[in-house]
Amino acid sequence: MNKLRAKALKVLGGHCVMCGADEVEDLRIDFVDEEGNVEAGRRDNTEMYRRIIEDSNGYYILCAECRKESYEAMKPYKILKDETGVDGKMFGIKT
Repeated sequence: MNKLRAKALKVLGGHCVMCGADEVEDLRIDFVDEEGNVEAGRRDNTEMYRRIIEDSNGYYILCAECRKESYEAMKPYKILKDETGVDGKMFGIKT
């Protein structure tokens, strides 16, 4: 495993925030808000890992299964936003 990725995972707690899984190969770094996804598109993973090591604010860890479940749960809110422009954030929902 990439040393920077290992260090970034450690900084973020080293386990899934939902279920506690800690199998490194199964862990994914996710963003607190949508802007993180846009930012990630401009950076390779190395830059993202360095940023997390410097300031972990705005990032968290999910295992692959919990990430899949959380994205599935958000689909209705993303569809609502796409179709109506209503943002789930106004209801306190991360979209």
